[in-house]
Amino acid sequence: MQKSQCKLSAATGQAPGDWSAVDWGVNSGTGRLCDVLLCPPNFLSMVPCNAVTRNSIASGLSSSVDLAQKQHEKLAEALIQFGVRSHFVDPVADLADMTFTRDAVLMSPWGLIELRPAVPHRSDEVARVSAALTALGAPYLGRVDAGTIEGGDVCLLREGVVLIGCSGERTNDRGARALASLFEDRGWEVIHTRFDPEHLHLDTIFTMVSDTCA
Repeated sequence: MQKSQCKLSAATGQAPGDWSAVDWGVNSGTGRLCDVLLCPPNFLSMVPCNAVTRNSIASGLSSSVDLAQKQHEKLAEALIQFGVRSHFVDPVADLADMTFTRDAVLMSPWGLIELRPAVPHRSDEVARVSAALTALGAPYLGRVDAGTIEGGDVCLLREGVVLIGCSGERTNDRGARALASLFEDRGWEVIHTRFDPEHLHLDTIFTMVSDTCA
């Protein structure tokens, strides 16, 4: 598995085979997806910890675990169909948002980075996902120790350029700068952008479809 060919979100110890030989890493948001970490939404619920969820609850909306599980199963089936190795981490009753696996950690070109979720009920996700990855042999780069930052606010635009979004609610300035330094120290360009917390995360605003098109 070459970094230039595969975008790896994460993996857990439930995968068979020798994972010590895997070249773990992500250098863009549009490379070939080879492996991904999934967490079934068995305990999904609407936690009023952000503007989007608070507005949804105020509008009378609710979540459905049964429907979410069926949608998740279809996603897993599609990934398998297209040759993506899917790995699963067990859901935890007290971690309602753990199904959104990308927020707790970030896989970089050089290894795993532990992030700092802004809301208390998500903090335990970091250690669980990080431990699963390191047990497989994924290299550990480090952690963000200042501010708050979540993976949904980070976009690897293309090799050498990363975009970090800051709403002030889930990712703040200190967290954005702390993550930026890990990339800048390794020669990457970092672009910072601000957006309204009503959008929750940067990845709800746009996504890359190629290295030059969003």
